[in-house]
Amino acid sequence: MADARPENTVARRIQAGKQGTMSDSLRDQLLKAGLVSEEQVRKAQSSAARKAKAKRRVPKAKRGKPKAPTAADRARAEKTARDRQLNAEREASRARNALNAQLAQIAEGARLNDAKADIVHNFVKGTKVKRVHVTPDQRDQLAASKLGITVIHNRVHLIDAATVEKLRKLDKDVYVWIASEQDTDDDGDYADHPIPDDLTW
Repeated sequence: MADARPENTVARRIQAGKQGTMSDSLRDQLLKAGLVSEEQVRKAQSSAARKAKAKRRVPKAKRGKPKAPTAADRARAEKTARDRQLNAEREASRARNALNAQLAQIAEGARLNDAKADIVHNFVKGTKVKRVHVTPDQRDQLAASKLGITVIHNRVHLIDAATVEKLRKLDKDVYVWIASEQDTDDDGDYADHPIPDDLTW
C-alpha cells in the first residue's frame, strides 16, 4: 500500500505536465525503481505532447486572411446599430420629458396669472399670436421687462424675471417672452405711423 502512493503521485505529476517531458535518465531511474510502469510513462509523454501542441495551435479565425462578412453578420451589425440609435433616441426623449416636467413645475410654482385680469396682452410665439390676460399693474411690469411670459405644455404662464432666469439656466432653448428682447426693427414700413399712446392690443 505504501508503494502505491508514491507511484500515483509521480504518475499524477507526470500527467499534470509539471515535469514536462521526462528526460531519459529520470524515466529510466523511475522504471528501474519500479515506481512507474512503461504504460504510465507513455501516457504521460503523450499527454504532455498534446498539451504542448495545443498551446502552439493557432485558432482558425486567426489563420491567414479574415473571411468576408456574411449577410447574417451584416444584418446583425445593422440591427445592433439600429438598436443603439433607438436606445439613444429613447434616452434623449426621457431626458427631454424630465426637463419639461421640471420646467413646468417651476413655472407653475411661480405663476402670477390672475383669474380676475381683464386686459388682453398679445405676444408672438413662433408664427402664432397668443394671448394672456393681465391686470393693469402686470401690463406695466411686462412693458418694463419685470415680468415675462412662457408657454409650457400649451399653458401660458406669467412669471417674474427671476423665474425667467431659472428657466433659462435649466434650458437655454425654453420659450420666454420679455418686452426688452423683442425685435422692434421690423416696423420699417410703419415708421411714419406712430402707435397712439392710448392703444392697447
